[in-house]
Amino acid sequence: MRIHHLRLTAYGPFPHTVDIDFEELNQAGIFLLNGPTGSGKSSILDAICFALYGTTSLARPELKSHFAADGVEPRVELECTIGSAHLRIERSPKWERPKKRGTGTLTQQAKVLVERENPEQPGQWETKAERNDEAGKYITELIGLNREQFTQVMLLPQGEFARFLTSKSADREELLKRLFPTATFERVQQELIRRAKESGLKAERALHDVEKIADRSEQTLESSALDDVKERFESQLAPVAQEQDKARLTDLLLEEISTEYSDQGQNPTLGEELAASEHRIEQALDVVRTAHGLSIEKVNTLRTEVQRLNESKRQWEIFEELSASLKRLKSQEEGFKQKRHKVKRAHAAVQILPLFDAANQAEKKRIQAENHFAQAQAPLLHEMQLNPWLKTLPAQSTGEKLHSVANEVFTPDTSAELETLYDDIKQRAGFTEQLIEREKKLQQGEEQVLQLQARRNDHEKQVQVLEQQAEQSAQKLATFEKEQESLHRAEIELAEFTGAFDRTQKVVELSRQLDEHLKKLERKVVQAQVAEQNRQKLAHHAEALQNLRYAQAAQSLANQLEDNQPCPVCGSCQHPRPAAGEVTQELVEESEVKNARVARNAAEVEAQETQTQLTAARATAENLQEVGAIDVEQALDNFNKAQARLEELKHRVHRATELKNAATKLKDQQESTAQQMRQKTLEISRLESEIKVLQEQHQLERTHLETHRTELSWANTLRSLQRLLPLLKNFQKTGNDYVHAHQVEVDQQTLSQAKLQDSIFTGESEIRESALSAATLTQLEEEITTYSNTLSGIQARLDTPAQQDIKENKEMGMQPPTAEECELLTEQLEKTQHIGEQFIRWETQLASAHHSFQQLRAEHTRITARNEKLIETAQMHRRLADIAAGNTTDNRLAMSLTTFVLAAQLEEVALAATLHLESMTHGRFKLRHTDAKTGRGKSGLEIAVFDSWLARERTPATLSGGETFMASLALALGLADVVQQRNGGIEIDTLFVDEGFGTLDESTLEEVMGTLDNLREGGRVIGLISHVAEMKNRIPLHITLSTSPEGSTLETPRP
Repeated sequence: MRIHHLRLTAYGPFPHTVDIDFEELNQAGIFLLNGPTGSGKSSILDAICFALYGTTSLARPELKSHFAADGVEPRVELECTIGSAHLRIERSPKWERPKKRGTGTLTQQAKVLVERENPEQPGQWETKAERNDEAGKYITELIGLNREQFTQVMLLPQGEFARFLTSKSADREELLKRLFPTATFERVQQELIRRAKESGLKAERALHDVEKIADRSEQTLESSALDDVKERFESQLAPVAQEQDKARLTDLLLEEISTEYSDQGQNPTLGEELAASEHRIEQALDVVRTAHGLSIEKVNTLRTEVQRLNESKRQWEIFEELSASLKRLKSQEEGFKQKRHKVKRAHAAVQILPLFDAANQAEKKRIQAENHFAQAQAPLLHEMQLNPWLKTLPAQSTGEKLHSVANEVFTPDTSAELETLYDDIKQRAGFTEQLIEREKKLQQGEEQVLQLQARRNDHEKQVQVLEQQAEQSAQKLATFEKEQESLHRAEIELAEFTGAFDRTQKVVELSRQLDEHLKKLERKVVQAQVAEQNRQKLAHHAEALQNLRYAQAAQSLANQLEDNQPCPVCGSCQHPRPAAGEVTQELVEESEVKNARVARNAAEVEAQETQTQLTAARATAENLQEVGAIDVEQALDNFNKAQARLEELKHRVHRATELKNAATKLKDQQESTAQQMRQKTLEISRLESEIKVLQEQHQLERTHLETHRTELSWANTLRSLQRLLPLLKNFQKTGNDYVHAHQVEVDQQTLSQAKLQDSIFTGESEIRESALSAATLTQLEEEITTYSNTLSGIQARLDTPAQQDIKENKEMGMQPPTAEECELLTEQLEKTQHIGEQFIRWETQLASAHHSFQQLRAEHTRITARNEKLIETAQMHRRLADIAAGNTTDNRLAMSLTTFVLAAQLEEVALAATLHLESMTHGRFKLRHTDAKTGRGKSGLEIAVFDSWLARERTPATLSGGETFMASLALALGLADVVQQRNGGIEIDTLFVDEGFGTLDESTLEEVMGTLDNLREGGRVIGLISHVAEMKNRIPLHITLSTSPEGSTLETPRP
């Protein structure tokens, strides 16, 4: 894999967009990533990881730069080649975007775009993935490494591998697990442990089950009632068995209870004890069952005798009671005969009495109807004498007929004549009412004409008002249009001036930034001058000490020279120009010179950093001036003038808008006024036509009504007819009611007299005396029925065979059984039943105990067979789990299964790392994997260093600082090689090496740099991350990062 280009926008510490062109770095083969802590070196590496995998190596939760503007989208763009695939990847993490309207933010989800260049058509890009899951799967398949493996291969943190080199075996295991797949072997170990625990618990439960069987055996024997049977059996058996049965069963029971299973001199097993207990319970159960059978026979005999005696006593008592009741009922026979006769006459009266009641009621209704008729006739005759309408009628008319009918005797024919007269008068009343209504409508129509005339006059006045409004609106509209012409230019000027105002506002912001940066620049200049002065001072001091030390050494050697004696420096016996003078000052030590050099180097670093910051500040100020920044006061003055001009233009535009809206409103009003005038004119024409039509209709109606007008007004005529109609209707109704009531009275009298002739009664008074109320009649009938039923029931019970036997026994002088005899026999039965219940309890307890012992024996047999297999399985599982975990002497190396697998991987890593280490140390050191144990700990992941100069192995802890750096760097390179080979052999052509260069002396640093140069020969690009000043001199290309309160900036590679 080779990286071509990386671009970051609002990512990590970078608020703006930064670009890194790796093509120049790839050509050089090595570059330096330099910058202070927190400047973003790790963010660059994280960005590469994020572009490929969607997450960073450190799993940072928030990737958007806190220094960037709120609305800027964070984005990483990476162009690289993986194998033969030339890719272009764009990713944006999840971030919060400000809402476009209102306050608050909206969550923007992460998005990705992966494109691949068509190898057959260069420059043509094909989309491969637009979803996060698709992109992750596609890139992982191309690289062949997961995120952890890729990060470990691309970034070689020397400090971490220095700790890895000297750490314990368990610590190494954690790193190796992240890089090499061991999940399957870990699951195997966990499964073995789970099975060992599971089978061990099963074996423990099985052994516990055997103990529970022994406990249950003792409990069952205690609850079997054997002791209770032994103590009480003989006393319980005595009342229910014969002497010989009692002796036989007692002897048999005591003999079986005393029988015990025991081999002299041996302890019985649990199975033998269970069998012996089962046998004892079984024999005792047989004896108790036999005794229970005897008790049942005795109970049945006694129960039969008690039932016979109680039944005899009960029948005697029934006979005495029935005999007394029969005697009492026969004494009441005469009274019930009289009641039967009374009930018979009451039933006959009930058949006739309703007819006489109906006749009397018909007579009352006839009298009432006659009175109502007279009451209706009187007001009718009175009204006929006074009614104005009847007086206006001529002879031989309706009035004369009405007088004739009202004074005659009322008959059904009279009702028909009245019906005809009523209809005629009602018709006259309806016609008169129609005339009154038509006259009323005529008056309403004339009022309507007056209203229409008033509406017409009102519309004519409104038309005049509307004409005046239209004239006023036209005058206003002309005024508005004239003012609008003067304001039309303001809208154009405002549109043109808005952009200029925005630029003025932006210039103010840039000028303020420039002013702030100029202040910072002044401080940076002072700091750079002070740092440079300090550097020059310390450099002069270091050089003076070095020169003084050389002079002192020369003078010391010159003072020691002797004639004709060889010089210790050049070996010559001639000394033409020895150093003159004496060593008068204090000798300068090597440590003083070294300390002066260290101070000088530190000052150089500080001076360079301050100079870099000064250059960056000057560049920022120049950039601000280039984009328009000027003096702050001048920028603010320009802004205030522009703002005043902008407000003036906005006011004029607002006034123009108001005039435009007002003109539009006036035009709408003019159109509305014209429309109203048209409508009003049409309405006036319509009203005049309607008035003319109504006046003609009213004249015709008035002429028609005059032809029907009489001497008596229509209102008086209608009132006369309306008074007469209800009186006439009431007279007819009461007359019909009277005729009907008279006929009903005659019919009821005839029917009642005919029924009396066929009855046992002589008159109405006799009937009413014999009648009884319904309650009294029902009560008498119930008394008679109860008496008859009781008498026949008693007689039937006395005729039963049992009562006849009692009657015969009594006639023979026999006496009934006494209560004392019944109670004595019942007590004997209850005692025998209690004995039987005791036998049942013993039988139940013994049967339950016998069944329990059978189950215990079967369960004991099953568990015994099962336990052997469970214990054997548990021992096998535990041994396998201990071997896999390295917790047993069977595992000689005390190495777990996972560690064993990782040890093979570590052995490959050590071989690969040795190739690099031998190159750096000229063949002196080799890394070897060893499975030797350290102390009491487990073995498997130990690393030893073979020193060929000493011809023996050494622990990594014995290496010097420089040797440790080279060993850890070699280990990191070797691990990267193995991981790549294990995952498909994809070459990671861009590597980053971090930490540790400050611990190397000049010679060792040369060797390390040589090793890194060897790595470059294979086409790799090495990026070194270091703060060491010497590295800046050795590596020509730098990526320099700097920090500020506004975020980090990045300077592109430069020599």
